[in-house]
Amino acid sequence: MLYTKDENDEAQLWRAMYAGKYGEHTLYWLNCMLGGMKEPFALDRFTGALRNNADVYKSMNSSAQDQLLYFTEVGDTGRVYIHLYDKYNSQDNPADLVLTAAPNPNGVNGNNSPTSLTQAGNVYWSEYADGNPGQRWVVETKIEGESPYTIARATDFPYDKYYQHDANIFYPSFVGECTWYCNGRFLEVNNKIPFCTGNAADWINDNYDASVCECDKGKPSNEIILKSKSIAVFGPTTENPSTAGHVVFVESVSEDGNTIEFSECNRTVGGKFALSNKQIEVRNSELKAAMDGCKQTMSRSDFNKLHKFALIGDIYEKNETVL
Repeated sequence: MLYTKDENDEAQLWRAMYAGKYGEHTLYWLNCMLGGMKEPFALDRFTGALRNNADVYKSMNSSAQDQLLYFTEVGDTGRVYIHLYDKYNSQDNPADLVLTAAPNPNGVNGNNSPTSLTQAGNVYWSEYADGNPGQRWVVETKIEGESPYTIARATDFPYDKYYQHDANIFYPSFVGECTWYCNGRFLEVNNKIPFCTGNAADWINDNYDASVCECDKGKPSNEIILKSKSIAVFGPTTENPSTAGHVVFVESVSEDGNTIEFSECNRTVGGKFALSNKQIEVRNSELKAAMDGCKQTMSRSDFNKLHKFALIGDIYEKNETVL
């Protein structure tokens, strides 16, 4: 609801989290600061009895389309429209839904839910209407985050590659996992879907589309030939006994094979909010900041034992030239 501005009220503070690109639009989640750093709550579209009400719902994996937003400017007024990416009032009626303020500022401050979309102080999603002042918003910046484009990113997480169901079998349950990322990154770079399945370490067991991919496996780590634009597969060791393993995307390999440039997702560290580059949130897990989707460079010897795993295979596009 809308309520009188209070600088000390955390429920009035929001974090705009970069969520990737889709066409011309930059997508965001608006996470309410009241949820804290560990379990954010995102602005979304209520789909129950009061359909299209703007409510705040716990963001479990930050993949729900009805929590994705984009902004457009209202001419040169300094105001913006806040558009909902999910454009459906129903399955059959697409609409450009924008955040809309009901007349009168203050709603009921308590446990009562609004009984109608236009109840005083309510905020809801309504079809765009030119000239409607209740759809024009002023955004005041309290703290400005770092731009996601200021460091060496491998990807800006294009929505159609990473979140589209038929392009990634790990959506939506495993958004943010290394497996979700590598399937999406392989599609983005090679324009082919590897259809890798199961835990990361199992991918070398022919858990991929053999018409698309081949795998170098069954050798000691230092004898596996790594290729550019491939998926490196890691398995458990005594130091890291996790049988799930890990996968990363190999961006490039130096001519002598001694330097590997790669990107990955789901670097876990204790007690941290899910941030990448201080702005991208891919999942409500404990990810190390400034790592997801970023380019990293490492010597081949260190790469062979990445995160204390052991390199056990390399999945690459079929008939690709070995560099």
